[in-house]
Amino acid sequence: MKATAFVRLLTVGAAITAANLAIPSSLRGLTVATFADPSGGSLPLFAIDDTNKEITAGWSHQNPSLTLELVFIQNGVVVDRVVCPEAYFTVTDNLGNGLGYTGSMFGGTTEGGRIEFFTLDAGLSPSLLLQITFGSAQLWSGGLGADDIFSGNGVEISGPTITGTVTFDETFSFNFANQTLLRDTQQNIIGYTATASYTSSASIAEPMVIGMLALGIPMVVVRGRGRSRSDGGA
Repeated sequence: MKATAFVRLLTVGAAITAANLAIPSSLRGLTVATFADPSGGSLPLFAIDDTNKEITAGWSHQNPSLTLELVFIQNGVVVDRVVCPEAYFTVTDNLGNGLGYTGSMFGGTTEGGRIEFFTLDAGLSPSLLLQITFGSAQLWSGGLGADDIFSGNGVEISGPTITGTVTFDETFSFNFANQTLLRDTQQNIIGYTATASYTSSASIAEPMVIGMLALGIPMVVVRGRGRSRSDGGA
């Protein structure tokens, strides 16, 4: 049978952004960073203040060790996977203050903000490992998270561990545990604290795709039909 083909031409131009390109066969997802709950079940990483509608979150380098697992990505290729046993992080709004939210403390939406992971360099100065910015995030009783897959939260992952790489579908999620309610003197619930673990992920373009995007080269995806293949053909 004569082969036929379906051809899709994706032209990169000023009016087309990388976010609009659908290249499923040329993307692969991976975990960018993750850590297990470092608290031992006692020291909270999050405090939710429902009176002032503010989230205070982070982990100090003076606390017990937080072990952050990272991937190093260069030009679309994972070149290393490292474990940083002395990491710490902050969660703030875009001005470096507590992260505000609207709605319920058990189901709210935050303002835009950022998550930054650091370690101390040889001179005991902060050294940035990874930064996640977001336009909004979802707060619920079990965690805090955002994504660009379903919710369009405007998540961007960057930092010295990711270079020359186009990322798509970024997500992050803090999973709460050991939640403890906070009460005022009249025993009204005014917030809660929680320990947490963390994961962030993204899809990355393969090296060939990155080169095409950088050069503005049209991309052709050809799918043959009617070919005799052991897997039944596509």
